[in-house]
Amino acid sequence: MGDFQDGADFDFNIDPEAIEKVVQSALINLGECPKADVLSQNDLRRELNDRGIQSKGFFNDDARRLQQEFDKEHKETLINVEQEARDGAARFARQKAITSKREEQERELQDEQEALAKDDKISFWLELMKSNHTPSSAVLVVNDTTCRAICKSLAFNHSLLSLDLCRSSLSDAAGVHIGNMLKRNRSMIKLELDSNFLGPKSCIAISEALQMNDKLTYLSLDSNPLTSNEQEFSGMKGLGEMMANNSTLTCLNLWRTSVGPEGGRYLATALKQNDTIIALEVQNNNVGMLEMKMIMDKLEDNKMRFDNKQHQLRVEREKKKEGDDEQRKKKEAMEKDQEEKVWIESQRKKREEKRRLQAEEEARRKKEQEEQRLREAEARQIALKKAEEEASKKKKKKKKKKK
Repeated sequence: MGDFQDGADFDFNIDPEAIEKVVQSALINLGECPKADVLSQNDLRRELNDRGIQSKGFFNDDARRLQQEFDKEHKETLINVEQEARDGAARFARQKAITSKREEQERELQDEQEALAKDDKISFWLELMKSNHTPSSAVLVVNDTTCRAICKSLAFNHSLLSLDLCRSSLSDAAGVHIGNMLKRNRSMIKLELDSNFLGPKSCIAISEALQMNDKLTYLSLDSNPLTSNEQEFSGMKGLGEMMANNSTLTCLNLWRTSVGPEGGRYLATALKQNDTIIALEVQNNNVGMLEMKMIMDKLEDNKMRFDNKQHQLRVEREKKKEGDDEQRKKKEAMEKDQEEKVWIESQRKKREEKRRLQAEEEARRKKEQEEQRLREAEARQIALKKAEEEASKKKKKKKKKKK
């Protein structure tokens, strides 16, 4: 049920008259302070002894002393009873307010569920908002109930940047919920609420929100009765206070919102303290000529300041781009140089490896040649020895024949 948790974030007013009635009733029930001079001598002595006070034995003296104690005790009792009565009444009022608020939120939740069941499009968008999967912008037609439902989700949404709720017949009840949403939302930059029935309460709620919201840059309240037809200017005063403190909003559309001469004075005075609003639509509002000139002059000054700032930002971006390009080129040159060094080193290693393999191959070939030479030499020796042995045998056979 929204963000209400057992009254932790819930402000409520306690009726001081009701509290006072409870206190007076408790004090009446307490009665008057006891009188010591109506007690007997024995009762006086006993009362004094109970309080650790020695009796003097004289009735008048003892009665005066005991009356002092009675008065002191009665005063302390009065203070305690009054405080307990006030605390009890405040607790009761708080619990009653919490219960009432909880019942109200339960009714609101039921109303929202019933309204959403009849509006498939808003139900679909609500699910997208809850899951942060909306497109960056949305144009929706809602009513007070469905507006309240989506505001609860938008308070924590960061995917929707632009919202158009124009021509939705929204009342101040919805405007207050929109203000509460803007207090927490930190993503929305554009909000259009044209052609609704938003009055002073909405104006105050949204203005209070924008004193802490540092994201919204565009707000349009075009064709809303923000002053109840120039009868209530508290909303204009709130807008003025917001403008004096907000440094994010750049465009504010108040065209045909019954600003009136008094509202125009609030806006013109507040705009003096604002250096960021460059577009403030206040035409068709019966604003005084002096205030209109003050507004136009200040907007021109803000626009010049804005253009200068944008020019400075462009120059800084260009400088940053040049610096980034230079850094990129240096990085690319360093990377290319490093790649060349790596390539040269890899080629050197390849040549070393080739020479090593050639040396190994040459050594292997020479070894094989030497082994072959040794084998051939050994074979020649064997053949020579064998020939010598055969020659020796033949010689011996010849000698035997001669004998």
